[in-house]
Amino acid sequence: ASRRGLKNQLKSFLFRKAPSDPSLALGDGGEGLGRSGHAPELSGTFCPLRADSVEAAMRSQSDLLMLVGDYATATATLKLLSSDLKSDKLHLHYASSQEALAMVTVFGGGSVSAAIMYMKEAFLRYSGIVEAERGLSKSLAAIYCTRVALQWVDLLACLNRLSDASWIAMRAHFHESNARAAFLLEYAAHFLLLQRPAKERKCAFYLVLAALRYGQANESSLAFIAHQKAIGMLEGKGWDILEEHVHEAL
Repeated sequence: ASRRGLKNQLKSFLFRKAPSDPSLALGDGGEGLGRSGHAPELSGTFCPLRADSVEAAMRSQSDLLMLVGDYATATATLKLLSSDLKSDKLHLHYASSQEALAMVTVFGGGSVSAAIMYMKEAFLRYSGIVEAERGLSKSLAAIYCTRVALQWVDLLACLNRLSDASWIAMRAHFHESNARAAFLLEYAAHFLLLQRPAKERKCAFYLVLAALRYGQANESSLAFIAHQKAIGMLEGKGWDILEEHVHEAL
């Protein structure tokens, strides 16, 4: 209890909110601004942090702390920042802080379950912004969503949770352009093949889907390679419909 009290005192002393700039108000009397002086992000909108804001300073501080290896202080700073960003409904920045918390937890040798929890939260938040389908945040959130998904997949693969890794890569491809989606599908298929016993039929199906997305991206050579990989797993297995489709594509 005394430790929490000290942390709250430090937070109120070091990270006291500056009054909002009236010139940045969204309406009469500054209506719509969060406690930090930033406009809340609506579904699918992006509000950059002000360079002179406390939140921007805290994020820069946490990045510097992570760079010098002070993971404990970086974690504490990011947790405080995440709380403020979430309450101010700055969804994209909140997701980014959750992603940073996951990285700090992994680099600092923290709980793997905590790192996975942070990655999941970041992935879901980014996905929610992408699905809103509005403006700049859609393109940014799609890139960030794929980035955290790949980090999540790599962590799960290191833990030999190959089925989960494949599922995350498969889910992430829905938010991406054709070429990147095809890569993610191939990545998901790779983990299916590494499982024991290998899930060859599902792997071949993912490769066929990847080939279709490569074709839509006008990457015919990559589509041909994906089909070739699939046919090697289909021949002589009795999966006639899928094998026939691949032969026709080749």
